[in-house]
Amino acid sequence: MTGAAPAALRRVRRPGRVDEVVRWAMAACSLSPVVRWAVSEVGYDDCNIMADTRDGRYVVKIFHTSRSPALCARYVDVVRRVTEAGVAHPRLHRADGSVLLHHRPTGNRLMVMDRVEGTTFLDADACPDDTELASVVEQTYRIHTLDLYPEYVHDWWAIPQIATLAAEVAHLLTPGDQDRVTAAVETFGRLRVGTLPQVFSHGDLTKANLIRTPSGVPAVLDLAVSNRYARVHDLSMLAVNVLHGSPRPLPERVALLAGLYARHEPLTAAEHAALPGYVLAAAAMELLGAEREWSREGNRSEETHYLRELGRTTLRSAAEWALAPAPSITRTRNRAPQDVPHTDERNPMTGPASPVNSWDEFTQLREIIVGDAAHARIPRMTDPSAWLACYPTMTPAELKRVEAGAFPRQVVEESDEDLAQLTETLRGLGVTTHRPPAVDHSRSFSSPHWEADGYISYCPRDITLVAGSTLIEVASPMRSRYFELFNLRPLFQQYMLEGATWIAAPRPQLRDELYTWDEEGRPLLGEAEPVFDAANVLRVGQDFFYQVSRSGNEMGLDWLRSTLRLVDPTVRVHPLRDVYGYTHIDSTITVLRPGLVMLNPARIARDEVPEAFRGWDVLWCPELRSTKTALPYHLSEPWISMNLLMVNPELAIADSDQPELLRALEAKGISVLPHRLRHQRVLGGGFHCVTLDIARDGLREDYFG
Repeated sequence: MTGAAPAALRRVRRPGRVDEVVRWAMAACSLSPVVRWAVSEVGYDDCNIMADTRDGRYVVKIFHTSRSPALCARYVDVVRRVTEAGVAHPRLHRADGSVLLHHRPTGNRLMVMDRVEGTTFLDADACPDDTELASVVEQTYRIHTLDLYPEYVHDWWAIPQIATLAAEVAHLLTPGDQDRVTAAVETFGRLRVGTLPQVFSHGDLTKANLIRTPSGVPAVLDLAVSNRYARVHDLSMLAVNVLHGSPRPLPERVALLAGLYARHEPLTAAEHAALPGYVLAAAAMELLGAEREWSREGNRSEETHYLRELGRTTLRSAAEWALAPAPSITRTRNRAPQDVPHTDERNPMTGPASPVNSWDEFTQLREIIVGDAAHARIPRMTDPSAWLACYPTMTPAELKRVEAGAFPRQVVEESDEDLAQLTETLRGLGVTTHRPPAVDHSRSFSSPHWEADGYISYCPRDITLVAGSTLIEVASPMRSRYFELFNLRPLFQQYMLEGATWIAAPRPQLRDELYTWDEEGRPLLGEAEPVFDAANVLRVGQDFFYQVSRSGNEMGLDWLRSTLRLVDPTVRVHPLRDVYGYTHIDSTITVLRPGLVMLNPARIARDEVPEAFRGWDVLWCPELRSTKTALPYHLSEPWISMNLLMVNPELAIADSDQPELLRALEAKGISVLPHRLRHQRVLGGGFHCVTLDIARDGLREDYFG
């Protein structure tokens, strides 16, 4: 070993055994024994090992310990697809037919590729010449043409994270750079990025990820943070980073790149208008990211020093270009302008502002709770409330195949892995995210009238309704959910102490008289007392829509209407009857932003759109793919993928297995962050179900007036 970089080795498991891993990888790929190897000092994510044998030169990429097996597989698949598109990526080597290798003794996952002859433009301290640049742009275009919607990988250094990163580190900059970063954040926030053409993007086109080769065709490296972004994202990175040091002024660089791209497909007028602001944000992010590495992480590498200087220099020139004529700038020391705390409409004379404020499903998200699949189990179906809630369409004969007890271990573990990835993404977007541990559902319990098993903590949306600054614990018609939200109580208590209102619906008796039966012997929900799940309610500012179904009765509607009059007498509650009779509303109607609603064509006919939405633009959800499930019976239909989470009116977290849905959202100007919930049908919850909004920026607006 020579030239070891301890920072890079800290990214792998059992770093003292890296020599063993490298030699094993060469042998597994049927390559010659290693003569020497060294750790690359460039990069911030994985650990790249330069390995020489007597027959060739290779790179062993050992994936960062934080990458799940699924994300490692994602990386390999992306490289395969990019290479098939004609992008000059180094050749990958296989072991037993697989590119993704797993060294079980140390737990490391890795891949082996050729080491391309040449040097990176960073090491060469050079910019591509015009011929090389044309090739880079062509390869960028090839990447953009891929119809790929892989699971979103959060990249804290990506341009769209500018407000979050500025809030974290802008105060470490000089006053002048703080002003320029503030302007960059404000400018980027006005771009309406979601309305620009969205494509699969490299995401990190820098000098360090492009190799100058003797052929004149630069090789493209490191697709670890490839995601779907605005098409101008990659072009902005090329202008700011790859062409840094060019004698051309920044506006000329951008014009050159746009012209080269137009050889394949011209940019739209909106993209041309957005480029100055996007380039300004890209320059600010180079400085902010490098400052975070330098000051917060203690990474004083040559690359970090270079990027700090690049960021400072390019930010100045980008600001001169994008901000001319320069607006007046208000300096902020500790918080980026977009990172404004949420507020509610409480009179300041009555007490402190509440940390809880959520009137809708689509304005800027600030705080949220994410569910937990641990201890999830299927209750005994001899309980009519469990049958009604879980498998209401099954006949008594069909129900016999349902096995009560804990969900399979694979279902629970993979679901929690997916929820952890969702949590990481939300936190990376600057959303305060809580993930309380699940209730122990293995314990049965009883009332004077019945006995029940525990159920699940996967869907916090089902059992709590937020109306402005008020938390409402609902009365679920399912006995097994009676104590489900006890894991949320510590949070609710803290919110109350900080100014929120916390109330609960009358605890239901859930006696047998509540449940009636249809002609096929299946249970129905009666009217013996008020019961409903919170997921029966759709909030649109001043208007709440209540779906009457097997999970919410008419008495529940009456109770909610009377209670919301106390919360705010201006709130209007609209019943939805005969729309979808089984359970919740959020796989039937999804409000994407004011004036745009997504409807389920299997449940709502085109001439039966609910009256309130008849003046809105309707996105009819495309037919959704039926994916393989771990159990032959499941709590949800494929339409559960319609159950998405709006981060703001231009950004959605949605199912990566439904490309038709993702394309439909992008066509409406909504950027997507594809994610997986591998067992959402088995456990009965999509991204909306498995979360509970605590705070959004929206107030009690009248969106239908």
